[in-house]
Amino acid sequence: MRTLLICFVFSLLLGPGAFAQPPESFITSFDPNPDNMFQADKGYIILSIGNNVYVTNGFVKEEGGRKNQIFMIDANTRQIVKVVEFEGPQGDLAIIACTVTQDQHILLTGEWRDYNAANTMRMFLAKLTPDLEIVWIKYYPDLAATYLYSDDVEETVNGDYLIYLVEGIGPWPHSGAELRVIKTDTMGNILFNKMLIDTFSRTYGHGDITRTNEGNFYVSSRVQGYYTDPLNGTKIFTGILHKIDPDANQLWTKTLGYVNFDIQAPVCISLSGGGGAVMWMDDTLTVDPDIAWDFILMQGFDPEGNPTWKREWNRWGYRVVNRILEAGNGDILGLGYYERGGWPNRGKGWLFRTTSSGELLWERVYSDSLIRPWSPLMELFDLSEMDDGRIAATGYVADTNSVEGALNFNVVLLVLDSMGCVEPGCSGSTQYVVSTSEPLFRLADLPVLSVFPNPSSGAFSVALPQALATRNRPRELRCYDQGGKLLRQFDWPGLTETLHIPDFSETQGVYYLLLFERHRPVASAKIMIQR
Repeated sequence: MRTLLICFVFSLLLGPGAFAQPPESFITSFDPNPDNMFQADKGYIILSIGNNVYVTNGFVKEEGGRKNQIFMIDANTRQIVKVVEFEGPQGDLAIIACTVTQDQHILLTGEWRDYNAANTMRMFLAKLTPDLEIVWIKYYPDLAATYLYSDDVEETVNGDYLIYLVEGIGPWPHSGAELRVIKTDTMGNILFNKMLIDTFSRTYGHGDITRTNEGNFYVSSRVQGYYTDPLNGTKIFTGILHKIDPDANQLWTKTLGYVNFDIQAPVCISLSGGGGAVMWMDDTLTVDPDIAWDFILMQGFDPEGNPTWKREWNRWGYRVVNRILEAGNGDILGLGYYERGGWPNRGKGWLFRTTSSGELLWERVYSDSLIRPWSPLMELFDLSEMDDGRIAATGYVADTNSVEGALNFNVVLLVLDSMGCVEPGCSGSTQYVVSTSEPLFRLADLPVLSVFPNPSSGAFSVALPQALATRNRPRELRCYDQGGKLLRQFDWPGLTETLHIPDFSETQGVYYLLLFERHRPVASAKIMIQR
């Protein structure tokens, strides 16, 4: 089998100076694939070890198949230290879940497509050092004849690994799907493969596995109960919660007791004081999940699965919870997406903190709506508490640096203080992202423009590389500062080989030049201005 692994090392900043806040807390975005302005990039998972945060980005390649990237970023300097890319043994791979092990390594799992077996989905497991060097990676083509979809991974007290996944008959686990737990040793060798039993006709997974303080595990899942609308077959979903021991023996199974037209899966954590908490969309008022008002419920439970407390978010709006975790002091942190108007695809990042009994301490809403008020769009997918108590979170944002009239979905990164603030002492519940910057850290991948004189005192000329000189296409030359902020743009007629800039009035420094054809960058250069 072939494993494609590509490493990049960068030392450019993620938008320094884009915000008026100390360097240890910031909100920024970056474009992992700047050569394709229309590539939808999303930060899906975030981990932290020391001062470093690790962000995953997955996307579909133009030639087909999925690729995943892991970015190692120094949260103090905002430097992208390293990037590792995964494409799998046959050119398709998706990272679904990661965790930090007891020996401070990164354990990740996900799925890959087996083109040699009718495109059947398979599972993989990998262990990486904190420097993103692969210790080992295992692909499992023979675990099942059907499709396998990894959902989550957790470490046992003894250092073995439990992978929570869904086995389904079809390309998606919509029929005859079952939950499975696979246990491996510290080298990824399979110890057992067990099914978790429930009474529902269709089990979808998409939940969490989390270790309890007693060494057992909670497993949450979405299941399909029944149809409520015979005319169009609207599916009704509910959630279940299992408790298993380290050998995946079921200790109990509880139905969470809600119905929902939407497909939100319950997210779950264990609490160090005993028991845990589970959170989900409680209800919607419409059959169509895209036009809905969702009420969020977080419920605490004791070690036997009995409810102990609940916290509701009943304000009108469209709200999704994507992740919750227990903070170092026992509080609960969570995040997702919120749009008060009730319409999806115009939402804001949502972050909150409660006590271990669900009492709300604060919640924050992050948006770029001050820049683009007609269509704000940000969603947060994952968060991690750093060793010093800071909160790191990731997701996606529709950047305002993108082509006019188009949305460029990029990775958003938040590193906040323990109160969810960009600036210490923030008041109120709302924080706004007033700018996002895309560092152009892969300009070397593009053909180089000729710039002369360089350095320049303000007037200079830019010539096309030979590969572009014979193409008669309208072009645009854009100039960015080192933080990725767009400063100037110049029209470049199609048959013109050299463009003269008579007066570049910016202050002394280094600037990036990026040439666009049909809204895509095709060449680049740097210019040094000296006064």
